[in-house]
Amino acid sequence: MNLTNSAVKLLIDEAKATALANEIVERKVLKRFLELPSDSEECQYLNEASREVMIKLTGGRVRIGSSIGIDIAPCPMNCQFCSLGEKWGLVTEEHVLSDEKIIELVQNVINKGFTQVTLRTTEFYDIEELCRLGRKIRSAVPGDYMLTANTGEITVEQADKLFYSGFTGLYHTLRLREGVDTPFEPQMRIDSINAAQKSKLLHTVGIEPIGSEHTDDEILDMIDYFRSLNVMSVCIMKRVNVEGTPLSKYAEISDDRFAQIVAVARIAGGLQWGIATHPAIKKTLLCGANHITVETGANPRDDMQQVDYWEPCSHEEAVKMIEAVGMKIGQASRDALFNHHSLKEGDYAPDFAISNGNETFQLSTCAEKSAVLLYFSPPNMECNAAYWKELDKLHDKLRQRNIILACILDEAAESDEHFSKYLCLVDKNMLIAKQYEAYIIRAETERLIGKTNREFFLVGSNLEIRYHWRAYLPQDMISAEKLLSKLDKALE
Repeated sequence: MNLTNSAVKLLIDEAKATALANEIVERKVLKRFLELPSDSEECQYLNEASREVMIKLTGGRVRIGSSIGIDIAPCPMNCQFCSLGEKWGLVTEEHVLSDEKIIELVQNVINKGFTQVTLRTTEFYDIEELCRLGRKIRSAVPGDYMLTANTGEITVEQADKLFYSGFTGLYHTLRLREGVDTPFEPQMRIDSINAAQKSKLLHTVGIEPIGSEHTDDEILDMIDYFRSLNVMSVCIMKRVNVEGTPLSKYAEISDDRFAQIVAVARIAGGLQWGIATHPAIKKTLLCGANHITVETGANPRDDMQQVDYWEPCSHEEAVKMIEAVGMKIGQASRDALFNHHSLKEGDYAPDFAISNGNETFQLSTCAEKSAVLLYFSPPNMECNAAYWKELDKLHDKLRQRNIILACILDEAAESDEHFSKYLCLVDKNMLIAKQYEAYIIRAETERLIGKTNREFFLVGSNLEIRYHWRAYLPQDMISAEKLLSKLDKALE
């Protein structure tokens, strides 16, 4: 596609308009953009167009994340770009950070103002251990931040376990020349990507690790694949050569080429996804990136592994980089994300049926006869007994209003004399609580993270949610008098 300077700019203008409309820019157009000399006037024009698309998507806000390597070990997979490959002899010992050190590092970066933390592990790190860490971090480090996992192969069940252990997202991708520069079967990676897509976690992928040997078509193959997925963001990662790894024989790509690929990925994604970059380079923020990550700890792009003391990259430097290009600091909020996805008043309640002794409770059938007040109760908390006594004040008043109180109890809930007064349903494996997003996202005790939260849903005859109250912390309570007042108002 040989075009004049003005014709290329016209093509860029058309692609920008298509991206701003969140429509698909054709592959042949994207390839023309990748073929531009990265230091040319036309490429600069492309970068500026991509920046405009990013501003439309994010309002000109850039997020700062911190990626923490929590373990290091010689890896038998021997990916040719990774310093951890046991064949290369660069990393010879196994080290794992203590819980105390991990929490200290997370607290450190949250105090500095980072709004997203990624725990990066080696390929075979135990998922159950990662879940345990997630719960411990959420209970030890309060705050409205996102917690992401970057780990090995995963199933839907494992991904959802991470979600209910406090994690927000998962980074898992198909790497360039997977199966050639790595020993992984591409389908194995794709299976994990499909699992991430089906899970509750936000999914991030990456075009990585990009070196000078990779062709335009290889990069476009990744873009085409990612456009078929539902991903939160695409990370554009240049390979940082480590001497002694096989791929270090190829040159690293220049910053100009790096920025060009970022711009093309932004135009390709339109308003569909965010663009993250690594390493953090100022120019990528001028070309459509809206997320940069600064790393700490074990790093497959470094042969200098410091285990006992790691100092996160300066948050102040990252802020200055963002402000220098005229952007603002963005937020990566778990609470905002949770509120966006949670059920609200006016939404329709998910119908369910559950065995109650010898009978079956069907929400829709019951709601046809009377309003139903669903009460989700946290498991085995000392304050629960006191709250049952508070609910006793409502017993007769709810009956007078033709409201059925159905208590949804965790399978581990202890028996209580007050249960006999109400319709109590044992929610095995939190199947109902998960439908209603009634799970704990913060607690002072790590065992409660991901368990059933204290919440009320008033459900009308057409399954419309007429009223919803959610405890910020599971021990929070709403008084019987206030709850009754809210119910009366909802039923007017």
